[in-house]
Amino acid sequence: MPPASSAPPAATQATRFEQYARITAVALLVLGCFLILQPFLGAILFAGVLCFSTWPAFIRLRDRFGGRDWLAALVLVLVMILAIALPIALAAQALVVHSAEMVEVARGFLERRDSIELPEFVRSIPVLGAWLDEYWKVLMQSRDGLVSLAKRLADPAKVMVVAMGPAVAQGFI
Repeated sequence: MPPASSAPPAATQATRFEQYARITAVALLVLGCFLILQPFLGAILFAGVLCFSTWPAFIRLRDRFGGRDWLAALVLVLVMILAIALPIALAAQALVVHSAEMVEVARGFLERRDSIELPEFVRSIPVLGAWLDEYWKVLMQSRDGLVSLAKRLADPAKVMVVAMGPAVAQGFI
């Protein structure tokens, strides 16, 4: 007489298929959640750090304000906005105001480039120092070489700055 607990092979395969289907569905769900949350992971981690680090201050403020959570949270948010947004706004304003001065500094550099030498600690680097000094002298004597180097460096720098802009704005927001 066959044992009562033995299931037909088709039922075992169906059960095993259901297990694999469930595991696959959960894996796809986790992957989908990660792909959706991925643009926000930096902000989520930053919010977690801020929450963790300001929790004792929040508790003190809540106790001081008679248990009003909303008022303590509002005060902390305003303080954090001032601590984070104000320096960024001041830096952006300084860049805008002083950009003309930076252009003049660059022009002055181009006018007196013959008199600028590498520092002694750079020239004294073993193996590379002499080569860097020679390259610097050749570069400073040739305006065309300096302009071509600036153009070669400007394109990757421009791409990097353009790529960093949305990332910084997204993190800030």
